[in-house]
Amino acid sequence: MIVTRVAVVMIRVAVVMTRVAVVMTRVAVVMTRVAVVMTRVAVVMTRVAVIMTRVAVVMTRVAVVAARAVRGLAMRGLRARAVRHGTPPTLFATRLQRVTRGATDESDARPSSEAQSRKSSSETLRVEVASTLDVSSSRSTARM
Repeated sequence: MIVTRVAVVMIRVAVVMTRVAVVMTRVAVVMTRVAVVMTRVAVVMTRVAVIMTRVAVVMTRVAVVAARAVRGLAMRGLRARAVRHGTPPTLFATRLQRVTRGATDESDARPSSEAQSRKSSSETLRVEVASTLDVSSSRSTARM
């Protein structure tokens, strides 16, 4: 009689454990489905990121081309201005290299207080070009 009761209790425990196992299997199935959906979303997001990277590369190339065009126009204007003020083309090219490549020695370096006082890059360019061209006549400095 005791053996029968123990057997019944063990069967009931086994039934409960089976039910728990069924529920856990269902949860695992749902989690797998969620994981599949999340993986698909991750794949789509990766594809979007690749497309955005390609667009960024194209935009960077366009920006480089535009910057080169603007620099070319600026150089053309500076050359014309140098010719108007009588600066020899070779001297202009040498001074222009100092501006575009940066200061090469201590005599070319700007004081740090002057560099900090500038508000915009266009103002910086004007000051660098003016100091590089070293316009000697007061008439030409009045135009700047």
